[in-house]
Amino acid sequence: MLHNIKIILEYDGTRYKGFQIQKDLDTIQGRLEDCLNTILREKIKIKYSSRTDTGVHAKEQVINFITENKIDHVKLQRSMNAILPSDVVVKHIEEGETDFDSRRYAKSREYEYYILNRKYPSAFDKNFMLIDKELDIESMILASKYLIGKKDFKAFCKDSSEVKNTVRNVNEVEIRKEGDFIVIKIIANSFIHQMVRIIVGTLIEVGLSKRESYEILQILEKKQRIFAGKVAEAKGLYLTKINY
Repeated sequence: MLHNIKIILEYDGTRYKGFQIQKDLDTIQGRLEDCLNTILREKIKIKYSSRTDTGVHAKEQVINFITENKIDHVKLQRSMNAILPSDVVVKHIEEGETDFDSRRYAKSREYEYYILNRKYPSAFDKNFMLIDKELDIESMILASKYLIGKKDFKAFCKDSSEVKNTVRNVNEVEIRKEGDFIVIKIIANSFIHQMVRIIVGTLIEVGLSKRESYEILQILEKKQRIFAGKVAEAKGLYLTKINY
């Protein structure tokens, strides 16, 4: 009998070359598959809900895999956390539906970008982008409204991206202040390579009065990467939730 195992995990992506496995590079997928191969003594190939880039973190990443082994979920979780490095942690394991696919079944993904907006850095909060000039949050919120809906985000993806269809449906963009932090949450059906970080980089330029809020609409219409802002640093970005 085949078992479809669903796992929820979190990780600090600082020292990894992204989630997706790459030959001769240290990746989250590579670590997970090596771990599962060791424990289950069979060749495991996982599916995943969202491919995070180099240096990007996850508070909730969902994966699944098929195995012939009958799984003791508590024991597997304990074993995985014992073998995996401390910056990759399994939070929950359960048996999924037979046809469950962590990527294909996802209705939307949520990402949050954390900006430490003050004059000095933090001794503890290393995984956040520091901007020492005060950001105009109201202008950023106004600019973010132009991103909502089903639009072509070609201007907001990496030039070298091989994705042919760059239309995405952005459900929500929320910008909030939490103490010294500004948090930008973006929810969409899916994302293109570097899409969130380029959107954030452009919104930061609006917040620094380097461009006007309405320019977001012009960038979308021009559909060329050169017109959007700089790519925000990877370390401030977190995959926070997968909605099914």
